[in-house]
Parts: sequence; structure tokens; C-alpha cells
Amino acid sequence: MKVFNINGVNLTGKKGAYVQKLGKVAHTVLNYVFDGKTLITGTSAGQIVPWHGTSLGKPVPKAHNGPIWVILPYDATSFFSGGNDGFIKKWD
Repeated sequence: MKVFNINGVNLTGKKGAYVQKLGKVAHTVLNYVFDGKTLITGTSAGQIVPWHGTSLGKPVPKAHNGPIWVILPYDATSFFSGGNDGFIKKWD
């Protein structure tokens, strides 16, 4: 995964290291939530993964049974996720 920073007209990218903790798993959905500093990703293995810059937060291992297809902010501290399992879940 590569995290990009926009500074004026400059775009710079830095790799986020997750392979050691999560293994090689495709991140199927990306979305900014909360304070604009946290990036939430959903994976093809059903994990929800928070990022703080290029640092990995604590993943939710079995958030869904199968790929996560959507993550939408709800309010300042929570979001919804939807997966291939047919469930929509609210996270605080």
C-alpha cells in the first residue's frame, strides 16, 4: 500500500508496511474517516485496517466473512462497513 501526501502542487508517496503483520492481502476499499488523519482500509480477507500516516493501527481480523466493498463515515467517531457477506456493520 502506498500513502500519498499532497502539498500544494506536489504529490509524494511513501510505502506503508503491512505485509509483516497482515500478510499479502488485497485492500479492496479505502476511505478517510474521523479527523482526516486516519485512513481506514477494508481487505479481501474481511479485515478492517486503520492507518495513521504510513503506520499500521490495530486491525480488526474478522470484521466480515469475505471481502469488504464499502466503508462510509457516519459521524466524527464511527463508520459503516459493507462486505461480500451481505452485512452492513457500524463501528465506533
